[in-house]
Amino acid sequence: MKNRLTVAIADIIIGALIALIPFNLLPVCGHEEKKMACFFTAKAEVVLGIAIAFLGIIYLFSKCKGVRLGITIAQIINAAISVVFLKIIGLCKMASMACQVKTKPAIIVAAISLLVVQAANIIILSKKGNKDEENSEVHTKEDKE
Repeated sequence: MKNRLTVAIADIIIGALIALIPFNLLPVCGHEEKKMACFFTAKAEVVLGIAIAFLGIIYLFSKCKGVRLGITIAQIINAAISVVFLKIIGLCKMASMACQVKTKPAIIVAAISLLVVQAANIIILSKKGNKDEENSEVHTKEDKE
């Protein structure tokens, strides 16, 4: 339970940060005037941050080790997607713009933090064995035999 709570809280906080950075905490440049690439990247990061936080909530209530492992793998993919959005959708071309100077490094740090938490979680889940699954109320037909 302690690991599940720690990972879930970390996921929710990092997801909230990724969702809040582009428009609230370290906003992208000029999103009020002209809609540039950084604006669309920011929108994608907000949606991804919400998804990361939502998976953190699901992780908190999941008792099955397999589901928690699946969510962990999904969060690793989400961390990678968060960084890939910065490259594929793009940001402003000028290196001195706010999106390049503030928003991009903050999102990269948040994504790396998510990646580190999930990598540690994979190690912890692999060491636990099947303890949680044995205690779970849901058993398959094969487990009962």
